[in-house]
Amino acid sequence: MIQEPVNAFTHRFRLIAAGIFVVAAILYFTALGKTPLRVNAEIRCHDVIANMLERSDYIVPIYNGQPRFHKPPLFYWTVAATSKLVGGFNLTTLRIPPALFALGVLGLILWWGKILGTQREALLAMALLATTYMFVLHARRGSFEMLLTLLCNLSVLLLYLCVQKPSWLTGLGGTLAFGLAFLAKGTPALLYVPLVLFVWLALSHRLRMIFRWQVGTLAVVGILIAISWHLYVIAFRPESRQTIFSELLLPAGVKVGETSSAQHREAFYFYLVNIWRAAFPLSLLIPLTAFHVWHKRGYPPERPERLLVLMVVVPFLVFSSIPMKQDHYLLPAMPALALLSARAIFDVITQCAQLSRKWVTVPVLVTCIILLIASPVVVLGLVLVGDWLRILAVMVGLLCAALGVAGLLALRRAATLNGLGIALIGTALVFWCYFTVIRPVEDGFGSGRLFSDPTYLAQKEAWDQKFERYPLLRKLLDVDRGLKRSKQIQKPVPDEW
Repeated sequence: MIQEPVNAFTHRFRLIAAGIFVVAAILYFTALGKTPLRVNAEIRCHDVIANMLERSDYIVPIYNGQPRFHKPPLFYWTVAATSKLVGGFNLTTLRIPPALFALGVLGLILWWGKILGTQREALLAMALLATTYMFVLHARRGSFEMLLTLLCNLSVLLLYLCVQKPSWLTGLGGTLAFGLAFLAKGTPALLYVPLVLFVWLALSHRLRMIFRWQVGTLAVVGILIAISWHLYVIAFRPESRQTIFSELLLPAGVKVGETSSAQHREAFYFYLVNIWRAAFPLSLLIPLTAFHVWHKRGYPPERPERLLVLMVVVPFLVFSSIPMKQDHYLLPAMPALALLSARAIFDVITQCAQLSRKWVTVPVLVTCIILLIASPVVVLGLVLVGDWLRILAVMVGLLCAALGVAGLLALRRAATLNGLGIALIGTALVFWCYFTVIRPVEDGFGSGRLFSDPTYLAQKEAWDQKFERYPLLRKLLDVDRGLKRSKQIQKPVPDEW
């Protein structure tokens, strides 16, 4: 494969990168505070932060009147700081930090592209990651996952550079990022940083490096940063020591004791099944990426791609082996998967092998067909759920269909990359319609919070007519479940503190 010069940051490269950032920002920030709270993790984060701001106590999280030590407080602090900065706490300020962290992860993709020695792959990886469903979902959700993803990937990148070219500055940066990653969510940081690096060094026959005094010093610094908050709680909250120890000893930061509220037990094949939906459309390229990595025999030990492979494989195997599983546990592995997928795509295209090209054309074909199917669904969603003017909704639907057709025509001309780019633009458009127009109403009904909203009460008769005419719409919006949950909601979410 012919690589581009590492430092050849051309005007076109910068323009395309800026365009991806702009599209991603529109996708992540539009109507960010419009979606009501529904997911338990986000509800807990909201209530903990509101309590912190009300009490001006940022050390011990309080939830439902009780100290909550299930997760370290770094994410709470970032939202509290954002709220102080803008002068108020609401759903928008709760979700601004994850959206910014998501843009930061896309920036790390560019940095990895410089290390790998190619611009085109970095741009493609950015586009793939930016439009992955799981990534978009957590970029718009006020929870820990995107902060963990940013810090884990930053730590691995800096520590890789430190191994390749020893430097106290990059080493300290990497250990600081790891310590903060642990402060963001706890033990998952151990799986994505120290464990991955340990396996990488072992397979590269460089494990003796960990016995150097410089490495030991950096490890001590990272550990002290990681457990600084826990040490404080142990020292000044003696009644909480047993809880803290139980949390630290459990993998993935999930407590399985009797007092836990977060048990997510699934079968060992959970990720093999759910990854296709959660990571769409990036997941469609997993067969190609696996074939590519197998063909390269996992890459030579000295290549950075070997580390990227381990960033995907090691957490996947570990999380598959433990009983507690959720889709977002694999979110920090998505940047590495996007980079490997982009490399695999360009490798296949430059080889010009007809059989291999099908590994790329089939995912693009599937995505374009989905865009065509989604076109009328988007129109109906914008009209029935979003109350858009029909002409505007039809125009958006036609644009989705046009992008699907354009992608298919590009495949017919053997312009695979063009087809993939068009398909990703169409995916971004569909996700924008869903997350900014349909998802707020869906979560509003599903959470039961919309039933007490004055806007809904003023339009209740119109909604009842819609549900009577379209029974499937009532089911898709989770109305019946929301009616049950609405009785359990004791108080509405305050707009500001």
